[in-house]
Amino acid sequence: MQILTPVQEEVLSGWCKLQSSAANPLHPSKLWEHVKDIMGQLPSRNWHYLFLHWHKTLLSSHPNGLDPKHAHIVLLQLQAAIFYLIHFTTDL
Repeated sequence: MQILTPVQEEVLSGWCKLQSSAANPLHPSKLWEHVKDIMGQLPSRNWHYLFLHWHKTLLSSHPNGLDPKHAHIVLLQLQAAIFYLIHFTTDL
């Protein structure tokens, strides 16, 4: 059963693409909330599987945590930047 009109479906697909361009992973709960805003009611629990099946260019994913090795490198770079700022602001 199709719950969205073709125009609403196109708007939802565009919103999903906008979210992905902003690096926000497409999560079913976000999709449900947006459909509720469009329709005024929540779709069925597994509706997002059908929507993703109809729109092959969209992917659903869950955000992942930061890799500890990458976090360590970022921390070292941050420490170096802070040291640089402290060193050159106290020399003035």
